Amino acid sequence: MAAKRFPAIIVISVFIATIAVWQFQRYRHAERLSTDDDKFVSTYTELAIAREMFTGDPDSLASAHERIFSQNGTDSNWIRQYIENISDDPKRRVILWDRIVERLDSSRVNPIPDTTFKFRNPQQ
Repeated sequence: MAAKRFPAIIVISVFIATIAVWQFQRYRHAERLSTDDDKFVSTYTELAIAREMFTGDPDSLASAHERIFSQNGTDSNWIRQYIENISDDPKRRVILWDRIVERLDSSRVNPIPDTTFKFRNPQQ
């Protein structure tokens, strides 16, 4: 009887180990995406702010871009590739763009009024 339980125990153990490895891999993938999303949001936001600050000064804008890419460990190709990658995931793309807009709005001293507010809340 003990001999019959032995193969079942092995099968169950392998099954549990497989699930544990699979869950760990999912966690690591989600953690990496979160880190990359944060890097993308920070880089893109800083680039947008620099573009506003140095509109008429291309040399200063180029220097700001180099500094921003260096600080965030990215480059223009990484940003371009990341945008291409998120284009396949509309939910994630919307979340990221909302985070970018929120950061841009909070960075402005005099934020631009939200003219769509009255359309979203017709009671006001």
